Amino acid sequence: AVQAQLSTASRLEQVQQDLAAAATSQQQRQMDREQEALKWRFADRMANVEVERLEANANARLAAMMRNVGPAGQVDGEATTEQEQQREAISTGDGEQQPFSAAAAGLNQTREHSTATTSAAAVGGRG
Repeated sequence: AVQAQLSTASRLEQVQQDLAAAATSQQQRQMDREQEALKWRFADRMANVEVERLEANANARLAAMMRNVGPAGQVDGEATTEQEQQREAISTGDGEQQPFSAAAAGLNQTREHSTATTSAAAVGGRG
């Protein structure tokens, strides 16, 4: 009977130790979860602060750009769309407006022909 009581007491003590270890483990896991949540909240807050800083910088730049806009809606030193179109258009012989890029392409063809003729003459002169 005494042996059975000692065995039961020993098992009871082991169960109590296991229970204490489980409680400690549970407390540690809870602390780890809270610490991880704190890290994420901090990271989230820092990201929000960064977004707020970027928005403030963008708003400041926009405000500065808006201060530089003239009365006709053009930024200082920048032509309006109509003025750009007038400047880029080149008049052809019949009074028709030709876009600048098309006129430049024609000029490049003339330049290439001229260069090819000069190169052929140079090669012929050496031979």
